[in-house]
Amino acid sequence: MHHAHLILGESETVRLTVSQMLEKIEDDPKVSWENYETFGIDESRGLIERSARREWSGKREIIVLAAKNYTVEAQNALLKLFEEPRAGLRFFILGRQTTDFLPTLRSR
Repeated sequence: MHHAHLILGESETVRLTVSQMLEKIEDDPKVSWENYETFGIDESRGLIERSARREWSGKREIIVLAAKNYTVEAQNALLKLFEEPRAGLRFFILGRQTTDFLPTLRSR
């Protein structure tokens, strides 16, 4: 599994699709669903800080990040995290359309 996935579409359809995908993962990872109206720089910094900590159980961790809006500053802050994620940590970023995301973030 790749370390970061951008999944686009209508909110409920995308959430259902991700839920179904996660059910098929055999090693029962720790899954964290994070929902925001707007994902800004403070939320991005908090996610980066939390992502640096390892899960004590040794399980793979998956963070599902859903927001109606992602600020440019928040996306820029996430670039380093997506370039060099720690082992065992995966991300699913949920959004409405490709143009809501910076090209540099989409390429990660």
